[in-house]
Amino acid sequence: MRTLFVAGAAILCARLTLAQLPALSGHVGLYTTPAGRTLIVYAVSDSMMGIGFGDGEVRGLKISGNRWAYGPSLGVFTPQQGTIDFVTDPAGVATAVRWTEADQPAVLATRVALVEDSVQFGVGGGARLAGSVIMPATTPSSTVVFLHGSDKETREGSRALAYAMAAQGVATLIYDKRSTGQSTGTLDGATFAELADDAAGAVAFLRAHPTVGTLPIGIFGPSQGSWIALETTRRRSDVDFLILQSGDVTTPLEQEMFRGAESLRRVLQVPESDVRELTDYRRMKFMVAITGQGQATLDLRTAEVRERAWFRYVGANLPNRSFWVPNGLYDPAPALAAYRGPVLAVLGERDSYKDVTRNADGMRSLLARAGNPASRVVVMPQANHGIFVTNTGLPLDREMAQLSRLAPGYVQLLVEFARARTR
Repeated sequence: MRTLFVAGAAILCARLTLAQLPALSGHVGLYTTPAGRTLIVYAVSDSMMGIGFGDGEVRGLKISGNRWAYGPSLGVFTPQQGTIDFVTDPAGVATAVRWTEADQPAVLATRVALVEDSVQFGVGGGARLAGSVIMPATTPSSTVVFLHGSDKETREGSRALAYAMAAQGVATLIYDKRSTGQSTGTLDGATFAELADDAAGAVAFLRAHPTVGTLPIGIFGPSQGSWIALETTRRRSDVDFLILQSGDVTTPLEQEMFRGAESLRRVLQVPESDVRELTDYRRMKFMVAITGQGQATLDLRTAEVRERAWFRYVGANLPNRSFWVPNGLYDPAPALAAYRGPVLAVLGERDSYKDVTRNADGMRSLLARAGNPASRVVVMPQANHGIFVTNTGLPLDREMAQLSRLAPGYVQLLVEFARARTR
């Protein structure tokens, strides 16, 4: 089955919820053409949706007259390359879409029936998390719990991949991160341990689910979520597999040092000698914030470097201690080495946030130690942190609007790995 993949909301506006988008909520869904091409639609904002074509091609949809139009990328709409018209029932719910690509005849894609249940489950500290269990119409092969990156994300940030998996028989649980959407709890200052408790609560909820409770249950952890996924395996011995996207075997501190240095090189084009000196100074600041020690030495160093040309990029203020004290030195390596289930780790070759070579080599070494032959580490060519094909190699947020496709084969790689997990 060829998938026309949509990733707009996950990337551009994950903080929105469909409750904020009543005009578009009835359009969100999975559609398929008579030729078997699958199309996924969901909301980006109150005036924009996302859609994609081919093996991971992505576009933004924007209202144009009485129809939706798309251009060459997620955030560029001219020249216009095609249109989408929604066929709705009297309640305003789309039953089909009429897709016109360039000068080609219109193609009708009808909505695919999925089973979607709104759910809630309790977690630590009295918080309750709200989410959706999305299942194919047929019996699913396995179930995946979707975690989040570092932002305040609702379940909508995971919906496109959840639909892509449902199209091929994999059930998912997507949920609003604590304090976002319909979930309660506090996110500011939340530790990896607390977020792993939330993920463990999601796994526990699925284990009691009447339809998917006996199926293999895995966790998808993107970016910061990869640390959370690994920490969750220390709480639940019944996590059957892991999918880690743009993850690390290093600490958040090491990842941040690499990210900052690459931003200086790629965006600001700071000379390499200054990059090294600035990074050493940043590391000193972060260690003072994390440990509470070394302030006097840092003050002396600040006085020495305050007149350096690079100092304006970093300043003397300490980073946010509420995050860095509990999480900055978290080491994921022991959890990955101890985990015995299959792991799929996917990295982008041109990820400017991660040391890809160090992480890929480290993951392969740790997974070899775990002795699971089903585990894989895949580096997607020319892909960035979001596994989009990068045009420039700049940080993800710098070129988001110009991006037009996920790495070829990425979505199918995830789906096939999840489908292969059986009891």
